[in-house]
Amino acid sequence: MKILAFGNSHSVCLKQAYSDSYQGNTQYDFIARGQGRKGLQGVTFVDGKPFHEEPHTFTPWCTEDLSTYSAFVFIGNGLPPQPQREYSSALLCRWKEDTYTTIESLRLSRELIRITGKKCIILPRPFRGGARAKLESYATHEAHVQWLNSWVDDGITYVTIPKETTLQGMTKTKLELLKEDASHANELYGAIWLKKLDEILDL
Repeated sequence: MKILAFGNSHSVCLKQAYSDSYQGNTQYDFIARGQGRKGLQGVTFVDGKPFHEEPHTFTPWCTEDLSTYSAFVFIGNGLPPQPQREYSSALLCRWKEDTYTTIESLRLSRELIRITGKKCIILPRPFRGGARAKLESYATHEAHVQWLNSWVDDGITYVTIPKETTLQGMTKTKLELLKEDASHANELYGAIWLKKLDEILDL
């Protein structure tokens, strides 16, 4: 099985874990660029392959035909916030379309499903660690992800952050799974995600 993973700087944890310790049977290819360099903005698909006018700005970048992949994974974006409760149905429809336009993982997922009909898995970026972490209960995170999956297009699935990576049932990542900046995850965290992805994809 081949998986194409898209992301920003948060994808490094997956790439490192895949290169250093992954022992599964899945082949992962990556397309990644830091959010400070506009992330996945400008990525599109031409003739069944990934396309960007400046592919050299991505580390790494691949041009395999999309049909060779079994599924697609995204990591790095925050979770879209829930709209205001008082929104009318018309406003909700407009909000959804705006969300699909402004969040690259959703925009690209919709296009990939249109082209390939294959599933897209969206992994939230890790929770912060250290004193700057904004704390909520893990149950709140689970409820948010459940709500997201109630309105996204068929074929797109948001996944909860692995509970074992969090601290004391809160939305805070264990420091031993984070890099020095207490925001980006390390390869140990990435290995947990790869194992979970194998389970999600029934490998």
